[in-house]
Amino acid sequence: MSATIRRVNMQQQTAHRSPTVALAPGSKVGKAKVQLQKSLSLAQPKEEAQKAATDGAKAKPKQRRVTESEDCPMYKVLLLGDEGYEREHVIMAIQDIIPETDNKKSTEIFEEAQKTGTGMCGVFPEEHAELYVQQFTRCEPMIYADMEEE
Repeated sequence: MSATIRRVNMQQQTAHRSPTVALAPGSKVGKAKVQLQKSLSLAQPKEEAQKAATDGAKAKPKQRRVTESEDCPMYKVLLLGDEGYEREHVIMAIQDIIPETDNKKSTEIFEEAQKTGTGMCGVFPEEHAELYVQQFTRCEPMIYADMEEE
């Protein structure tokens, strides 16, 4: 009886295997039968550049592009004071979120926020200011921050 169980198990195991098939070697890959109408060579631009260099007197000076640039709107990131804040938590969050703030600067911001109600963390472009305010509100426990246009 155990011999028949073993045979059945062996048959089940071999039934799950996929058969191996030997594939014939494929046909050779040939060249593409498509041709470009325009030949691509870089010799012509080099020759023109050399010709322009030899005609120094005839060469036109390059004109500078005049572009208009607008300054992006700047926003103040304000830390809002709250009695429920833990001092170390807020100071570490300021250092982590606002770039280039050290322990001394972040302590000053925290103390200003606790005394006056708001402490200015810095002036940044709009998108950066939004990011910093969102990061403050995502802290656990939450730190209240706001942004104002400068």
